[in-house]
Amino acid sequence: MATMPRSRRRLRALGQHLGPRCHGCPAAAPTAAAPPPLSSEADASVDVDPIVRRLADEGTTFRELLGTLRHELALRYIADPALSLNEISYLLGFADSSSFGRAFKRWTGRTPQDYREQPPSHGG
Repeated sequence: MATMPRSRRRLRALGQHLGPRCHGCPAAAPTAAAPPPLSSEADASVDVDPIVRRLADEGTTFRELLGTLRHELALRYIADPALSLNEISYLLGFADSSSFGRAFKRWTGRTPQDYREQPPSHGG
């Protein structure tokens, strides 16, 4: 776990903190094939104040973690040719595919379609 990026450790810790209260949450169940769409609405059964304090203690925010998670999932989903770009946009909780495209370009410097057609090589 020492090589795990800081944001991923935070996501895992948050998932463990939420435990069973986070139904289908990718942070709580990292092996889920296709998590439900991310939402900014808090589940009524979860008190968010302790979560917000814990995130602040870790030097981050929900928005920052959501962005990191969306970026990581976007890269995973882009590699799956069975998922359309519209489906990926929906799964990541974007309002539309244009919003997803702008965010993806901000993260990678490339459009989702360009990235899908020519993924970066990991060997060089």
